[in-house]
Amino acid sequence: MTDPTLEREALEAGVREPPQVDGFDPGATEVRRLCTVLVGPTWLALDVDMVDEITKLHDSVTSVPGAPDYVPGIMVLRGRPLALLDLRRYLELPDSRDEDMEDRVVVVSVPDMRVGCICDRVGGIERVLESRLRVPDAVQGKRLTPHVDKMFEHEGGLAFIVDLPSLLNAAKT
Repeated sequence: MTDPTLEREALEAGVREPPQVDGFDPGATEVRRLCTVLVGPTWLALDVDMVDEITKLHDSVTSVPGAPDYVPGIMVLRGRPLALLDLRRYLELPDSRDEDMEDRVVVVSVPDMRVGCICDRVGGIERVLESRLRVPDAVQGKRLTPHVDKMFEHEGGLAFIVDLPSLLNAAKT
């Protein structure tokens, strides 16, 4: 990671950097840096350049009257209000959390929008070669499908790369 603030917050949240692999060139142009998050039983991957920080979900979330169920409300983070999007609810994915699992908020920024995406767990920052990416045959969740174009093998399963601007714009309508 290049942003020291993001690196410190990731370490505090228990996020790990993958070990260096022999022959892996971290400066290669065909490498994508992705932040993996677990949402229900599904691993998602977010462009690390859109991730501002990672924090725990605060107990003090202010609900927004009339908001859809996947928008639990607003929390104050560093003195600024932050709208929250529950990714599992929005993407209609099953709840597979352990009871002792604490939700995490991945704060992301896309043009004209800053949102806290609630996920079950943050996996880490992955450096993925473009050659490892492939087009998915199927994606679980009808709301997720239009926002995924690639996937890669991750922790014995698959991680789906999410087009964050597309997903967040769809969620706000």
